[in-house]
Amino acid sequence: MLYVTHDQTEAMTMGDQIAVVNRGVIQQVGEPMRVYNQPANLFVAGFIGAPHMNFFETLVVEKAGGLFAEEQSEGNGAMAVPRFSAKVGDNVAALLQVYVGQRLILGIRPERMRVSRRVTEANGSNIEAVVEVVEAIGAETFLYLERGKQSLVARVNGEERARVKEKLAVSFDFSGAQFFDPTNGKAVEQR
Repeated sequence: MLYVTHDQTEAMTMGDQIAVVNRGVIQQVGEPMRVYNQPANLFVAGFIGAPHMNFFETLVVEKAGGLFAEEQSEGNGAMAVPRFSAKVGDNVAALLQVYVGQRLILGIRPERMRVSRRVTEANGSNIEAVVEVVEAIGAETFLYLERGKQSLVARVNGEERARVKEKLAVSFDFSGAQFFDPTNGKAVEQR
């Protein structure tokens, strides 16, 4: 059976296979969780998932100790740590080795964002953000965060408490990180 819907949650819950279409062009076809976990391009990454994926402009840099994704975005405001330089895990580093010295878009799902009240823990691999909205929905809470001009969202345990205007240190779980080529929007493994 073929079912057409604009509701991505409906598609994810009802479909054995889903096709993501943008302006009449099929972007990706696959099992719902495969499309969620391995989006083919920036459009799919930003469309599938609620709340949306967080995106950062990065440069892949090789340093002593491994490969790093260094944030390249400008205008994040007067935060204590306006940019990050995060070491990527060995599994991700193997994929990114051919991209050393190149810019990529880093995508992190909200559930892969880690928050801490200890802003003093913010360092090169963490960022500082300010809570704008707290959406407690029971077992989980969505924290809508701001860093200057950039908006982010983190999905945390429902027991986690945060206050509007509170500063938090935010770090990333790179095990689910996605990287995209900014010139064509494709996931890096599809270059």
